[in-house]
Amino acid sequence: MAFSYSEDFFEKHKKEYDYFSEEDFNIVKECIPSLPSNGTILDLGCGSGALGERFQTLFPNLTVIGTDICLTLLKFVRFYKCHSDASYLPFRDNSFDCIIAGAAFHHFTKIERAVDECSRCLKPGGAFLAYDPNKFHPQRFVMMTDPLRHIFYKSGDHAVSPVHLRKILIKDNFERIRIRYVAFRGRGGSFLAGLNYKVAIDLSDSRLKWILPLTAPWFVITAIKS
Repeated sequence: MAFSYSEDFFEKHKKEYDYFSEEDFNIVKECIPSLPSNGTILDLGCGSGALGERFQTLFPNLTVIGTDICLTLLKFVRFYKCHSDASYLPFRDNSFDCIIAGAAFHHFTKIERAVDECSRCLKPGGAFLAYDPNKFHPQRFVMMTDPLRHIFYKSGDHAVSPVHLRKILIKDNFERIRIRYVAFRGRGGSFLAGLNYKVAIDLSDSRLKWILPLTAPWFVITAIKS
């Protein structure tokens, strides 16, 4: 299925964009696979560079390179950066030790192609980490799938199925795939985000944690290239 993507929507951003709080990043940190002491990380769909900067702080000996299709947001990136489409990355095979993608895949028009490129550019044994809106969360399913997504998301966003993404990763020779269903508070601290967070926390500590795939608005997925 092809999805539309409105690059112009993001070109209107006149300042840095960082939705996630430090508390949210602490959740992401718990999912990070083991990384080498020295190496290179690609921040795929880096936006204004918020996630890449956090990784650079966490792993000061690693080099972070960001890539995004939006030139306006790239102006705010304070590490190495490259203007590129995720479907056609301008890097050699086996270039990176880790690829991260923070809330990026729901913007991509060709998810399978983007994963293909991640597989090509990662070194054998390289780590992949991404987080995105969970398609199976009721709110996401209604607002981020056709036909209503064009009303609520002018950018052309679409909810991502973690199950489908896992299948693509397997096809592209990834292993040790892990999916964690989570909720993020976000910087805005909206009532809905807070409610989703509380529900996810309560369920994760209860006998009902098996329904988290249907109640958590986000998921974090990690994998290792074989």
